[in-house]
Amino acid sequence: MSAPAPAPAPSRVARRNALAVTAAGVLWGTAGVAGLALGERTGLQPLSVGWYRLAIAALVLLGARALRGGWRPAVARADLPRVAGVGVLLAWYQVAFFAAVDHAGVALATLVTLGLAPVLVAVATAAAGRERPRAAVLAALVAIAGLALLVGVPSGGDPAGRVPGALLALGSAAGYAGVTLLSRGLAGRVAPADLTVAGFVVGAVALLPLAAASGLGLAAPGAAPSAGTLALLLYLGAVPSALAYSLFFAGLRTTGATAAAVITLVEPLTAAVLAAVLVGERLGPAGLAGGALLLAAVVTLALAPADDPA
Repeated sequence: MSAPAPAPAPSRVARRNALAVTAAGVLWGTAGVAGLALGERTGLQPLSVGWYRLAIAALVLLGARALRGGWRPAVARADLPRVAGVGVLLAWYQVAFFAAVDHAGVALATLVTLGLAPVLVAVATAAAGRERPRAAVLAALVAIAGLALLVGVPSGGDPAGRVPGALLALGSAAGYAGVTLLSRGLAGRVAPADLTVAGFVVGAVALLPLAAASGLGLAAPGAAPSAGTLALLLYLGAVPSALAYSLFFAGLRTTGATAAAVITLVEPLTAAVLAAVLVGERLGPAGLAGGALLLAAVVTLALAPADDPA
């Protein structure tokens, strides 16, 4: 009888999961531009854009599960409140994020949301005594220094909307931090695929009444949505939502909450580059230097996650 194949080394699994979190951050970085384009094409309010993102992601994930022979996520009764919390916070921070984009532009909204999230997560985990974030906190400080250089640079968006946009981004950061903390607490008890689909279904159901009141029309009355609009909807729901969150929740199995929040700072870097290329929000030398600092912090944690439990 041949010996069973050896299990992957813990460090290799941790590194692979950290890279999954990194990939999720890159994909998330495309959501702001896609959501802004969808709003401009259809006139949808941020609430409605957020709902479409959640609902389409839920349909994509449920369809994928059905193809594998079952659609119902396996969640223990004791974990239902936490899973429901993940769904509600997903809905909240999507809406707050797209509203911040509408007020202040893609780059500023994304940078503030993701820049504050690691701080909120680090404070919460340290206060709870669940993690001792060492390298993660140092990396967060380097990343936030990079963000400080980036935040003052973007020129897109309405200048009068920057203060309300920043406040909305702060609310979005709190929601994102909550999703990260609750999801990390569920790691090992709820399979990533089950958490992802349950979270999106709960979020879509919770947000539906408000989105319906805001308006869900994708085209003028009596007209069919354009192919471009449908493509944007499918992309927004499938790629930076269903796929990205599947990667993120899977990566949290071995990546601590603080480290994950820092690693996903690759999202604002992606968003800033896309905003500069596609929307005209320019980055000067300070922005480029900030991006380099941010990327250095992300790479440090992505390549050596096993050395720091945070």
